[in-house]
Amino acid sequence: MQRLQLEKSKNPVKELEKTATSRAQIPDDVVRLNEEAVLKYEGKIVGAYFKLGMNDKYQGELLQSLKDTKFLFAKRSSGIKNTSKVFGFQPRMPIKQQNYCTLAAYNNENPTGLRYMKQLMQAISVAYEKLLPGMAREHKRTLENEVLPEWKLNPYFTSGIINKNNQLVYHYDRGNFSEPSAMYISAKEVEGGELYIPEFNLLIEPKNDYVLIFDGKKWLHGVMPFQLFQTSHRYTIVFYSLRDMKSCLTFEEEKNRAKELYASKI
Repeated sequence: MQRLQLEKSKNPVKELEKTATSRAQIPDDVVRLNEEAVLKYEGKIVGAYFKLGMNDKYQGELLQSLKDTKFLFAKRSSGIKNTSKVFGFQPRMPIKQQNYCTLAAYNNENPTGLRYMKQLMQAISVAYEKLLPGMAREHKRTLENEVLPEWKLNPYFTSGIINKNNQLVYHYDRGNFSEPSAMYISAKEVEGGELYIPEFNLLIEPKNDYVLIFDGKKWLHGVMPFQLFQTSHRYTIVFYSLRDMKSCLTFEEEKNRAKELYASKI
């Protein structure tokens, strides 16, 4: 697997946050990534892009599960509009009048889909440990120190999101720990839709059955415009570690907290 040395762009990027992506913003000397690579910056490994190698049977079943998912059209905390479905665990969200930690609705709505998510997460985690062992060890240590075991999907991730055909504006994943996320791509016959990281002038092709591991909290990123055809699809499944899960008490204590809050409103 190649080692790709990233270099910081001289162009300012922070003012791009929450603005729409455009191909006119891409310089002629953009670095196009369409094959497997370990990403390095200032001598340190900061991510990887690689083919996961899930078999055709699994990919077909996963795709059908994604097509059967009841998506929500909503705004994320950053103000980004998207069609998505969250799974795993959720922290307290007073702004939504949810003052307790809980399971995402998807866990109960779609147990079969959740099983596919966990199988995918396990395969990604094995690759993470193999390709980026130092990052994986640090990531695991962070969650061991910060989040109770019952609020983790596995040693690296607390939660995930399924995105359907989303052209996301430039954003930082501000709700996460300062640890990498892992994005799996399920795509067919998509024209465009690359992930662009302007700080490195890096344009990443959304190839089917590929995974991108990188720190989306640290590096601004957005999805380029794309076109779909009659037989097209573009899903991304992102696994991440939510920072606010560190405030969660035990599952039983959070359940009692929810009951008390509900009783106080009656």
